[in-house]
Amino acid sequence: MFTLFPIKKIPLGFMLIGMFIILTCIYSCYKWDNPYDENAKIKISINFPCLAEINNSYSIELTTDSRNDFNVQLDLYKGDNWVSNIAENVPSKGTITWKVPVSVTGSDYKIKATSSINSSFYSFSNNFEIANWSDLSAVTQSLKTSLFIENFNDNSNSWSTNSTDFQCTFNSGIYQIKNVTSSTDDIILTYSHVLDASKNFQIELNIKYSSSDANAYTGFIWGADLNFINYYEFWYLNNMNYHYGVYNAPNWTDILASNTSPIINGFNQIIIRKISGNYYFFINGQYIGTKPYQSSYGNYFGFESYPNSTIYLDYLYIYYINFPC
Repeated sequence: MFTLFPIKKIPLGFMLIGMFIILTCIYSCYKWDNPYDENAKIKISINFPCLAEINNSYSIELTTDSRNDFNVQLDLYKGDNWVSNIAENVPSKGTITWKVPVSVTGSDYKIKATSSINSSFYSFSNNFEIANWSDLSAVTQSLKTSLFIENFNDNSNSWSTNSTDFQCTFNSGIYQIKNVTSSTDDIILTYSHVLDASKNFQIELNIKYSSSDANAYTGFIWGADLNFINYYEFWYLNNMNYHYGVYNAPNWTDILASNTSPIINGFNQIIIRKISGNYYFFINGQYIGTKPYQSSYGNYFGFESYPNSTIYLDYLYIYYINFPC
């Protein structure tokens, strides 16, 4: 004989609460195991905040909220416009190396990471700029902070005037330095203003020289120690030869040299640009080469004058280059 016990009715409110809890658990488990859920979006970061250079390699770091691994496709965008593919089937967690192509420059670039399985799930990096530092126009005036501005209208910057080795005059905005030494040694006209060569900077000068000696030359020196025993120099001859190198007493070492260039027998505009780990050189608006930056011996600069020659300086501008990031 069986005894029947009455079953109490469960209030409808409790039943609804219970069903809600069960469904929430099911959904949460699904979401936790589903790397493509809308709340498991891809997060992307790049190891430079807003600036890259063409033909250089950078790391792209990928992270995601999902505990599961999956692959993504990486693409380069400029604004809302697709530019090029970077990589296919890249793990959603980890780091890859990307070499910036030479064909892209400008601002408003970003990288898009898209799920390789579900293209509706994607994320963008922060915007960044891609520069070509071998383009003379890449360093705009807005990026420059003046360190030394000299138009040679007078001697307010206290340049050297006369000595037993040279005679100096200021005439109509031109600083003229005549080497009158009877020796066969060059003279170096030093200046005590300090240039911190570890920073990004740009040197702009307009210079010419005259001499009856076919071997004569003139040059600009920077990164020198206090006594100008060791230094870096860019010098040229009127026959279109130019040289960039290092003088580590008593030896000179060429780093960049050529016997063909846009040098003219007159005033020549020389620009020496240093960005991060590279120097970029320009003569009369034309890019002539890039070489790696080497640590300076000091922070002093000056000019070199060949015996029995005269150099003429129209201007000398030195800027630090400051980026917004």
